[in-house]
Amino acid sequence: MLQYTSVLKAHYQDALEKLMFFNPGQKNALLSIMESIESFGNPCVVLDGDNLRVKVDKLDEVQSLFALDGNTLVGVIIYSRTDNSCFCVLHIAVEESYSNNGIHANKLLVPRLINVVRNSAARVKDVEIVRVIDNNRQVKDYPVTKKQK
Repeated sequence: MLQYTSVLKAHYQDALEKLMFFNPGQKNALLSIMESIESFGNPCVVLDGDNLRVKVDKLDEVQSLFALDGNTLVGVIIYSRTDNSCFCVLHIAVEESYSNNGIHANKLLVPRLINVVRNSAARVKDVEIVRVIDNNRQVKDYPVTKKQK
């Protein structure tokens, strides 16, 4: 069963670095990866106490959401509030078996990660969209639905 967390313990460092930097699926998203690096800087994994964080060179604050299947790290989405109304997704990485062509494709990991970010954005004042730049450099804006009080 998939679980999502913004906190990832330090013992996942090798798995996170493999997922982000040595992922066989990178070739499928090379254009969007290069554009993100050009716009926001290189991502890096840093140890913060007992936990891991992802930072990028050109932004002070980024958020990470990690997906676990049991105790296995299977995905990460990195995003930032780039302006008052937008969470912009900087990077998405999923384990190859959870990609569109993998044996766990039916778990729809990427859309689920985006949806969790949308739900998080719904709790943040003034954020109206979650923006993703896809593999073809197409901008996709996902509207944020605010919860009624």
